[in-house]
Amino acid sequence: MAVQEPPPVATPTAPRAATLRPVAQQFLATVRANFAQWDLNHDGRLTREEIELDMQNPHFTGDAAAALASLKIGATKSNHLPETRSFSAADIDAIERTLEAGQKLDANFIGYFAAGRKKLEETPRELFAQGTPRLTAIRQMFTSDCYFLSAAGAVAQTNPLALVRLITPNRDGSYTVQFAGQPPVRILRPTDTEIATYTTAKDGIWLNVLQKAYAVLRIRMEPKEPATREALDSVGFRTGSTGVVELLTGHPSRAIRLGGESEQPGSTHAGAPTITPAGAPPSARMLAQVPHVRLVARQSGARDARLLARANADRLTVLHQADGVRLGVLEDQLRDCRVPW
Repeated sequence: MAVQEPPPVATPTAPRAATLRPVAQQFLATVRANFAQWDLNHDGRLTREEIELDMQNPHFTGDAAAALASLKIGATKSNHLPETRSFSAADIDAIERTLEAGQKLDANFIGYFAAGRKKLEETPRELFAQGTPRLTAIRQMFTSDCYFLSAAGAVAQTNPLALVRLITPNRDGSYTVQFAGQPPVRILRPTDTEIATYTTAKDGIWLNVLQKAYAVLRIRMEPKEPATREALDSVGFRTGSTGVVELLTGHPSRAIRLGGESEQPGSTHAGAPTITPAGAPPSARMLAQVPHVRLVARQSGARDARLLARANADRLTVLHQADGVRLGVLEDQLRDCRVPW
């Protein structure tokens, strides 16, 4: 009688690692290839401060700039600077293992890297590639700078030469920006990493230059506010201001709140009137009463209105969100610019 052999014992197999997308592979390879250069004190840990200093180095370009921008965005949460993170080689390995396991990262490093690459591809390095700036070229991504973009976009649409006159290229490659009523601000040319990190325009680096100069000016004017080693953070970390309109045009401005409470005394918008009850959407008739602007009496929903700044207006009025009221500047084009209030 033949002896029946026992069935083979099944051995457990490790779960199959997910194949990394090419963009993820390139991000990880780029970080590893540049980590030693970015780690300025060579202690094996890349801090937010080191990242910000590296961002100002014009020698980091292309994928290196996009990867550095990704780490910067992933490391810094708004203006909660004590909560920012640093990176070691082990952290980069952990990112790879998480991706291979098909799990979600705690920060979208790969998405930030891909977005930075795209911005570097789409941004001409001329100051004004089309001769004058265009509203529709503005692309807001991860920076909370809608207050600046709304003002700059309105001026670009109504009087683009006013923005051209603000910026003077210098022979050494730097730029001097002359905001209205302020001393000149000289800045270095925006680096690839700064372009990959912050808001850009698809028709030149004029917006990067204006924002960088504005950041330097705000730090100078508000020395006690939170700041990092990268001046451009001061554009997104600090609250919006109608003062941007005054700096760009030289004309006075005031804020008008649509619903909610007026600004507290002593703030930038102190004394701004409330023209609708708290929580109530403004009607076209109410909006038409706002001075110094021409309003499009067209709504796409009970809580949505559009604002059109009047060409040749002697001043511009900036409207801010209150109690869920959504406002757009200058027709539907602004939706493409991602500048919601």
